[in-house]
Parts: sequence; structure tokens; C-alpha cells
Amino acid sequence: MDLENLQKDIELALGSFPISCFIENKKRAKTSKQKRDNVKENLQKPLRDYLQDKSYSFLSSFHWKLEENINSNKDSVDIYGKNDDAEIYIELDSWRTDQVAKKMVSRFSNIIKSGSKQIVYVAVCYPGTKHMNLEECKKYFGYGQNILSMIKDKSFFIGAFINKSDKIEIFKQGDNQ
Repeated sequence: MDLENLQKDIELALGSFPISCFIENKKRAKTSKQKRDNVKENLQKPLRDYLQDKSYSFLSSFHWKLEENINSNKDSVDIYGKNDDAEIYIELDSWRTDQVAKKMVSRFSNIIKSGSKQIVYVAVCYPGTKHMNLEECKKYFGYGQNILSMIKDKSFFIGAFINKSDKIEIFKQGDNQ
């Protein structure tokens, strides 16, 4: 599998994904349950469907699932893609750095055990409370890129976030400096 083109396809798909429904419902959600339901209904499922339906050459061979249980600890990945050569883990979280770091540790542990498959880990973060710090989150994206490149050959990390223009923006190493 051509990892460079796979990475480009994922970044193109994320960058072109329409998130307006998620943004509008996020503004109206008042309770924690409404907010969680909004993520599932207006971000998680539509993003999975979008990845599944788009004809990006390297993504079309993947079988996509929601809330896929990936280990005996009952950890589930928000969106999971798999084909014969690779696995894609997509996690959707608010900009809470403790949440982002916790998921990375858990998923990277599973990734180490994955054998020879190529692994792609994607963290897509959305605005949370005014106290959550995007710059701190970007710092952890950088850590994720560094760690995954060291622990698993032929694998990569993509950090992405919903920016002030309500678009998904891809983090590039050095963006947080």
C-alpha cells in the first residue's frame, strides 16, 4: 500500500468533509447528552459515510465501522477502517489534551501489537469549552506524530481540528510553534 497517497487521500477527505450540520447542532446543544449525541449523529456517522462513499482511490478499499472494539479492554475506536494491508483509527474528541493523550496511549498500545499491518491514527478535534486550549492540543498532535513514527514502521499520525472557519484543518508539524 502506498502510504504517501493514502495519507493524501485521508487529508483531502477530511479537508473537504462538510461539517455545517455538526456546527449548527453544536451551538444548540445544551446538555452533555445532547452534545455527545450531536457528535455521533452529525460528525461520526456522516464522516464514516463520507469516507465510505467517496471515490478516493486509496480509501475505497477500506471497510468502515463505527465504535469498533479493538482489544480485550473494550476500547472502541470512533471510526475504524480496515483492508488487507492497513488499519485506520479515527478518534473524534474535543480539544481536551488529557482526552487526546489518553486515547493516543491506549490506541498506540494496540498499534504496537498489530503485527505487520500499516497503521494510520487520525485525531479529529472540535471546539469544546472556552477553557480548552487548541495550541496545547496541537502540541500533543506533534507528540503523536513523533511517537507513532518511532514505534511502528510504515505508519503515520494525522492530527486535525475544526478551525474558526468551521473547516477541518490538518495539523502540520511546526504549526504549534
